[in-house]
Formats: sequence, structure tokens, C-alpha cells
Amino acid sequence: MKRLGKVFQLFLLLSFGIAIVCPAAPAAISPNDKPIVIVAIDKVESIELWKTELPSLRKLLQTSTCGLMNVRTGSGYHNTESGYLTIGAGTRMVSPNVSGGAFKADEFLASNKAGSFWSWSMGRQPGNDYLIVPEIGLILNRGESRDLSGAPGLLGATFRANGWKTALIGDQNSLIKSNRSAGYAIMDSTGVIDHGAVGAAVNKNDRFFPYLYRFDPELALRKLTELLKPRTLIMVEFGDFARLDLFRNQILPEHFKKLKGEAWERLDYFLGRIIEKWPDDQFRMIIVSPSIPRGGGAGRSMLAPVVIKAAGFSGGIAISGTTNWSG
Repeated sequence: MKRLGKVFQLFLLLSFGIAIVCPAAPAAISPNDKPIVIVAIDKVESIELWKTELPSLRKLLQTSTCGLMNVRTGSGYHNTESGYLTIGAGTRMVSPNVSGGAFKADEFLASNKAGSFWSWSMGRQPGNDYLIVPEIGLILNRGESRDLSGAPGLLGATFRANGWKTALIGDQNSLIKSNRSAGYAIMDSTGVIDHGAVGAAVNKNDRFFPYLYRFDPELALRKLTELLKPRTLIMVEFGDFARLDLFRNQILPEHFKKLKGEAWERLDYFLGRIIEKWPDDQFRMIIVSPSIPRGGGAGRSMLAPVVIKAAGFSGGIAISGTTNWSG
């Protein structure tokens, strides 16, 4: 298997090039307008996904195009925030990791609302329905000072320029802090996301799960149903693997295995409901892990899984036209 090049190029291929590779067929939605759902399963190793026996995941892998993706960022392989920022910029980036991603404008950060931090950087007020990235000024200034070839927010800005909306569902929130870093991937160049459902809107309180929160598939499906419209790019953050990884050193091995197995079952259920509810001619889906976990044995792969489910992408292996490493 060959590793994939920039995941950014995959997104553009799916959003604007799908009509070239799809056979002509009657559909309620124009091929170029089909919504795109990115399901982020941060802190997952490729071998975990490829070897799963869970029914919905197994079916998904058999009918989708699968590959490996280089997730090395300016912060290495394990930094979630830099991973999402890199996806959005199309080149290796380093996240300042100050506020933790995307927030509603009226949410408080320290003693001020997130919208205040954003407006101090941008010189205007954010829209009421938006999610905003408060530290966007710092991100942009750091990118310019390092003379990086990518531009933070390029992915979101490209979609917005072509008349698309963006939405974020889910997060990696914990008892320690709010973490909506998936917003870095789909924000535009001003740090704006059109819609969002984070925190209690998609998470379930669970006192038996690390940091008290876990992903609620039913709440996420309800929000996805509301937002899945033509010309919409939706990022769904399945944050449970990341929460487990954050607490990993404090969990006994057998209990960690049990909790992770339950998280896989929740993911399997969630993806199974998506496949059942929406046929391929109604949407496109990408599953990706923006960073890999810190643990693991010697000789493990440093490449993360990527899965593409869409009309025109049949079961098989994705290869890169610019990467020639065998593996």
C-alpha cells in the first residue's frame, strides 16, 4: 500500500472533481452539490481499523476506498491541534494551542466571551450563529512569520468561495478543558464556521468514562440530519478515542481495553446509522484520523487511516500519484 499525499487534495477532489469520475446517473442532488461528511476518529491506528470485526465498519471498509495518510505536522505525529490545522491549510502547521479551537461567540473564555477575543483580532463582530476560532489572529500571524507555504483556513475558505457552508458536530471536551480543535480543519481564513453543535448538544454525561463526557450517537445523528444539505461540508468529531488517549496512563490495561471496545461499538453504531439513512447518491463521507496515539508497540505504523465512501469510489486501496514509498 502506498501512503496518500496531502489530505487537502482529497477533499478538493471529492468536492469539485467528483463529476469527472462518477458515471452519469439520475440523482436528486447534483454530483457537485452533494454534502460532504468528514468523520474524525482522532488517536486511531490504521491496524485497529483494518482488523475490526464490527459489522458496520466491516461493511464500510469493504465498499469504500481505503488508504494511509501521512499525519506528520510541524509538531510531529501526535499533536491533535496541529493535525487539524494542517488538514485545513494543506501543509504542515503548528497550532498555538491557546484556546482550544472553535467556540460560540457568547461562550466565556477566562473572563471574556470568545467573540470578544475574535473581534479584537479581526476588527469586527462575529455573526450570531457562527462558531469562531478566538486565536485566529495568532494563527495567521505565526504562519506569516514562519513563511509557511500553506494558509490556515484554506480548506474552509475554498469551500466558502464556491458557495458552500461549513458545520462542526462534536468535540474532544473533557473535565479539564474545552477542546474543539476539529474546527481548525474547516474554518475559513477568518476563523469562522457557519454552524456548530458542540458540548452538551452532542455529548453525554457519563461518570464511568474518563473526564465525564462521551460522544452521544443519537444526538449527533439528530444534528447531522438537520445540517446535511447540498453544498455543506460537515466535520463530525468522534472524540472518545482522544479522551481515552489523554487518560491512558492512568487506566489499568484491561479496563482501557474494555472502554476502548465500547467506544468502537459506539462508532460502529453511528456509522451504521449513517449508511442506513443516506445512500451514496445523497452524500459523500471521509473517515480520517488527524493524529496517532502516543502509545503502541515498536515497529507500528506512523501513518493514519483514511476511508472514502462515495459514488465513484469503490472498494479497494487508494494510492498517491506523488508518493512512491512501498509499505
